[in-house]
Amino acid sequence: MRRLRLVWIALGVTSLAGVVALFLLPTSWQVERQVTIAAPAEAIWPWLIDLERWPSWSPWREEDYPGLEFRYSSPAAGPGAELTWDSEATGDGSLRLEAAEPPRRLTVAMAYQQGRITSRDTLELAPLPGGGTRVTWSERGSLGHTLLGRLSVPVIEESMGRDLERGLEGLRRVVEGEAPGEL
Repeated sequence: MRRLRLVWIALGVTSLAGVVALFLLPTSWQVERQVTIAAPAEAIWPWLIDLERWPSWSPWREEDYPGLEFRYSSPAAGPGAELTWDSEATGDGSLRLEAAEPPRRLTVAMAYQQGRITSRDTLELAPLPGGGTRVTWSERGSLGHTLLGRLSVPVIEESMGRDLERGLEGLRRVVEGEAPGEL
């Protein structure tokens, strides 16, 4: 009987420790990717600042998600430009150009699931010797304070990293005049 009681106590302590550990896990993510584009920043900037140009290079394309349709606000370019979406495949979301320092830095705010998940993205363009540009896309986001969100952070970081890589490669291709192809 005493051993059974010790087993139950050990299970209770282990369960409590597991729940406490879950609450200590992070609820935010941070991802950064870079690409070198054989063009000056001034040639890249128009592709970033105009949301109606994003579908030609962005990792988030309507054709990749059945039923997804983007809705653009006015203005379509520059700070204040916004696109929203809602579909069964992706859920709802918005992307808004927040601030611009042409042709060097663009800040983007994104929200998903009625604003419960948010991120802030920055696209920075740094001139390189020889006329090329290093484009760095960084994203910081928060999944809120849910237990499921805490467990999802590593998956989100990996998934968003792939998305940023696809987007930067798509940007490189359109700016350098290559066929978009499979991204």
